[in-house]
Order: sequence, then structure tokens, then C-alpha cells
Amino acid sequence: MSQKIVTALSFGGMIALHPMAVFADVTAEQLWAHWNNPSNDGVSIAAGQVDTSTDGMTLTDVTLSFSVEDTGATATLGGMTLTNQSNGSVLVTLPDTTPVNVTLTPSDAPVTEAAATLNSTEFVLTLSGTAEQPDLDLGAVLMALTVDSVTQEGEPLDASFALNFGDVTGTLTGLTSDLSAPADLTLDVGEYGLDMAMTDPDSSAEISSQSQFANFAFNAHIEAIDPDIFLPVLQGKMTFGSGQSSTTTTVPEIGTMSSSASSQSAEAQIAITEARATYEGTAQGLEMSFTDPRIPVGTVGGQAEAIDFMLSLPAAPADDLQRADLVFDLNGLTLDDSVWSTFDSDAALPRDPANLRLALEADMEFTSLAMLEQPSPELPIRNLRITDLHLSFAGVEADATGSFMLPETPMSPEGIPNTPAGSIEARATGVIGLLGKLGEAGLVDPEQLMGAQMMLGMFATFGENDTLTSKIETAEDGSVLINGTQIK
Repeated sequence: MSQKIVTALSFGGMIALHPMAVFADVTAEQLWAHWNNPSNDGVSIAAGQVDTSTDGMTLTDVTLSFSVEDTGATATLGGMTLTNQSNGSVLVTLPDTTPVNVTLTPSDAPVTEAAATLNSTEFVLTLSGTAEQPDLDLGAVLMALTVDSVTQEGEPLDASFALNFGDVTGTLTGLTSDLSAPADLTLDVGEYGLDMAMTDPDSSAEISSQSQFANFAFNAHIEAIDPDIFLPVLQGKMTFGSGQSSTTTTVPEIGTMSSSASSQSAEAQIAITEARATYEGTAQGLEMSFTDPRIPVGTVGGQAEAIDFMLSLPAAPADDLQRADLVFDLNGLTLDDSVWSTFDSDAALPRDPANLRLALEADMEFTSLAMLEQPSPELPIRNLRITDLHLSFAGVEADATGSFMLPETPMSPEGIPNTPAGSIEARATGVIGLLGKLGEAGLVDPEQLMGAQMMLGMFATFGENDTLTSKIETAEDGSVLINGTQIK
């Protein structure tokens, strides 16, 4: 993370989080001098007018300017007051209603300007420490940012945006502009809401989105930045209570499409060491629906008990191959009866909840950071292992494991795909029973049923109790064996 981003975040966080109490062995003058430090790596903070007094200073038209890659950004705040306190602290406040103007100047896109209003209730931010390394303790009953207008190259856009936070508390300790010391961050939000809408000026498509969440919590610890390692060493966790979101899109040629999703709770974690980066997520009690006039059933809806996800990747280059891990679990997936009734109105098929588990391991080549600096960066996978693949649906239980060595070049000089070398073993129960139920429901005619059974016989061995087993082997020369019989 660059120093300019950290500086912008530390100052922008203070002005965006409104009436602020700052308690530290620091004065208003010291804070303002540090914010104005020209060594802040491209971050410019200025005020149209500075009025000083024995108690501190009042700033009018405070402007924060910085750039990220090829985009310049400027944010202007109506004003703020820094007041020295008797205990060596500084109280920073904003009006209850504050105008905020933002300008984005990308190098390859039109200039975008937004005029917004920031409203807050009982916001308090406490700083302790020094101007160079302040500790923050914040709270607010309500914070609301509403975008009043948006223009591109001076032309107004049909767009609206409203972001609301309720019952906010948080702390930030140890932050320096260059992240040369460990830092800790906590943030708790009782309620969160986002409403946005826009009309595409080219296609006239109308898009609107709403989301609400309760009981959001975030905490993170980041170690001092080591310039010799690729990623910062950190740990973070984010949790959500109940939440829901919806999106509606209207396209003149198609009509109105909509989607909605909700969950009872969700959690995400990140852990980065000098060697690995691991990301984990889970969501409980999900409900989803999608409506499209092009779908005969109209609305497709379903529920899931839980979704779990884990991804672990190498965080630093090494001479040897490094392992990556991916695990995905989908538990208790069900479809609405309206979906089933389109092809199984008599309920001939089992409607038990579906479950899917996928666990993969891969040996990746990551020998230099330069591999990530290419126009299309990639880390080649040399070996892939399926350690667990399980699917249960409509009375069928299927499991598979396998491993493959991937060719270093995906295509031969003649343009023929090179074949991975390895094998996969699979076992399934209930497949023949499901085919029979499909026939009873009239979804598969007798000829199709016979063809499906013959196809299964080519790839699997029939066993007792409606069991199928199969082993498929491939070699670098392109040969393929199925259950010991070479077919290619």
C-alpha cells in the first residue's frame, strides 16, 4: 500500500466520519502542519481559509487531492474546526450537514464530478498519540452520504446514490503514513444501507440496487511493512448479521430483469504471512431469486443452508513449485416448487436438498514478482489434484478423486491441445434409479433411456445396489484408458 493512499485514508477517514473528538499529546497546529506536509507522497491537503485562535483553528473549503495509478481524485469539504483541549487533545468537528464535492480525472475516461451531502448525528472521534502516529476512537449514531448530482464532462447523468451507517464504533491504532509500525483496526456498524440507481446514457438501460445489512463487524491487524516482501503481513475478519440485496435492470429490447438475495449471517477472513495468503468465507441461510422475461418459468428461486469457501495461495516467489488450495462447499440447496413444476409437475423425482463439495490442490510456478507484472499475469499450474469431489442430488451420490500433471505448453506446434497426464476415479450410486424415475415421469422416452444406459456402460462398471465405478487415465502421448481399456 503506497504512502499516498495511507495518508489519504488517515485524513479522509477523519473528515468523512464527521464531528470528531481528538485526544492526544498534540495540538491543532501540529495536526494541520502534518496534514500539509509536502512529503506526503503526492497527497495535497489545503484549505481555502484558515482562521486561528488560542483554542485552535477553523478551516474552510478543505480540499484533499491525490492520485491512484492513472486517476486523479479531489474531495472538497465545506469546513471543519480543530479545537485544542485542556488535556492535550484536539477536538475536530464538522457541521451536522456538510457539503462534499468529488472530482475524478482518469487519464483514459471522461472527468466525473459528484456533489454530495454528508449528514451525521452524535459523531465522536477521539485521537491519542502524536500527529505522525495518531490513535483513533470513533462513534456515531448515524452517518449518511447522499449524492445530489453527477456530471461527466459537464453533462448531467441520471444517477443517484445514498449510503447510510447506523450505530458506528471503531478504533485505529498504530497507523503511520508509511506503515512502518504495526497497526490495528476495528469497526462495528449496527445498520448499513445502500441505494443506488442510474440510467445508461448510451443504451437507456435503467439499473437500480438496494442493500441492507445488520451487525457488521471488522477487525484487522497489519504488521509493519517490509519492502522486501510482496504482500503486507496481516490478519482480518469481517462478519455480517442478516442482510438482503436486490437489483432491477430494465433494458428496452428485453424488459425488466430482477434479482434478490438474502442471508442470515456471513463471515470472511484473510490471513497473510510472509509465505502464504489465505482467504475464507461463509454464509448461512441464503435465499436467492432471479426474474427474466426470457425465462419461461418467470422467476427462478432457491435456498441454501450454507456456502463455504477457502482459497490459499503462495504470497512470495520461490524456486520450487508452491501449493495452492481451493475448497468450496454448497450445502442444502433447494429449488422452489415453481421451478420443479415446469418439468416434474407430478413430483416423480426426489427433491432432497443438493450438496456439493470441491477440494483442489495445485502446484504452481511462482518464481519471480515479474510474473505478476505482465499485461495478463498468471502463475502456471504444473500439477492438479482433486482431493475431494462430492455431489448429491435427486437421489444420486457421486464421489471422485484424481490427479493430473499439466503440460508446460497447452498447445502443440501443430495447434493440437496437449493432454494432461494422470487419472481420475469416480463412484456413484442411484444413477440407474434416477434414470428410471425420469422415464416414469415421461421426461425421458425409452429409446433415450436405453441410450443413456449404453453410454454409462462405456465409461463405468455396474455394481451391486445401483453402484457405478469408473477410472479414466490419460497420458502425455494423448492415449486414454477407461477402466483399463484403451479407447484412444
